[in-house]
Amino acid sequence: MNTTLFNNIDYLAVPIAIIVIIFIAYFIKKKQPQAIQLYFYNALLLRLLGSLCIAVVYQYIYGYGDTFSYYAHTQIISSFRSESFYSWWQIIINSPTSSNVHSLACMDRVLEEGYISSLVYSLPENANVAKIASVFNIICFNSYPAIAMFFGFFSFLGCWYIFRVFYQFFPDYKKQLALLCLFLPSLWFWGNGILKDPISLVGLGIVVFNVFCNNKFWIKRLVLIALGSAILLNTKSYIFSALLLALILAYSISIFKKFDLMGKLIFFVVIFGSLGLFYSQSSILIFDVFKEIISTSQLFLNSYSSVSDEGTGGIVKQIDPTPFGFLNFLFQGLINVFLRPFPWELRTIIYVFSILENLLLYYILFKKIKITSIITPSPKALIFIRFAILFFIILGIIIGITTFNLGTISRYRLPILPFLFAGILCYRIIRVNKKNVQHI
Repeated sequence: MNTTLFNNIDYLAVPIAIIVIIFIAYFIKKKQPQAIQLYFYNALLLRLLGSLCIAVVYQYIYGYGDTFSYYAHTQIISSFRSESFYSWWQIIINSPTSSNVHSLACMDRVLEEGYISSLVYSLPENANVAKIASVFNIICFNSYPAIAMFFGFFSFLGCWYIFRVFYQFFPDYKKQLALLCLFLPSLWFWGNGILKDPISLVGLGIVVFNVFCNNKFWIKRLVLIALGSAILLNTKSYIFSALLLALILAYSISIFKKFDLMGKLIFFVVIFGSLGLFYSQSSILIFDVFKEIISTSQLFLNSYSSVSDEGTGGIVKQIDPTPFGFLNFLFQGLINVFLRPFPWELRTIIYVFSILENLLLYYILFKKIKITSIITPSPKALIFIRFAILFFIILGIIIGITTFNLGTISRYRLPILPFLFAGILCYRIIRVNKKNVQHI
């Protein structure tokens, strides 16, 4: 497997990638609201810089990681294009484990890289990363930094469209929202590289924007929602699950609040009556799910415990297989996702960004917010803020019970960050406005 992410072709490929990205971005920027165009290129150029920085970190600090495998697979897939465009295209459109003769030939070459490499590539979500990278590799000439630029562009677009939704509902706070959605260090630094994270971010941004935007062309919005959902399902399906659940709960709460007292009573009777009627069956199902989560999580723990910690591991060391033990395990996992690393845990420079962001979160939570004007959020804005809070809680739970390495968490929590920081800020703005209106 390749052990270097840099080669001499980078001097040619990286400028070409930057020119192509800036050219595409120019037409996207023209369609953005005039008031926020100022942030577009600033955030994009910072993201492109982050694409180079993350390559340096993986090459000279880590020296290993999934991105090396994805890069090797990208080169293997691209090698078929030089032999036959048809063979390359068949690999692109077929599953990595397909019986298609071209896919089998590709898998054989992956096996030459090693057994572990074939295990990584055999998962469709992983293979899709290399396939997408192979498409951009047509103009990148096997240059990792150049391909990473395009992945960074994806990541930027995802965050930009999330920012657009927050700005749509809270235009008076565009500077604060731009900082929290576009310029957080982890977003422009970790949200790059040939990995699943940048692709899943653009899928998330497309879905969220088209669900909540005011565009009346609903057919176009449905098509884009389907596209974004497909991207998530084919890269990180658990993000789509958290997104869907948060949307359902946010809209359900909105509908529930419209009921009168009798309607709410009927709702509770139906829900709790159904739970009582199917108690035995549901309790068995819940217990089975509980056992599956515990066994899977213990497997992850055993894997991490066999590797030197060096201050990068989580605080979850052992799982007590009881309901109380599970709740304690869940609580510790959430601490890992939302609060760690703590300032006193700084043992390597790569955690500076996460620590600074955690301090910023404390500031947002406890700093008194000054309101310059009274606003009355629309019903849709309230639904969006409920969604944002539910989404980062649900996704935080998923990450917290399956990830126990702080370095990995720094990447996995990227989709959470805009909703966590901007969502809490907007929630506090709404609360302060509500109190001010009551005092008028």
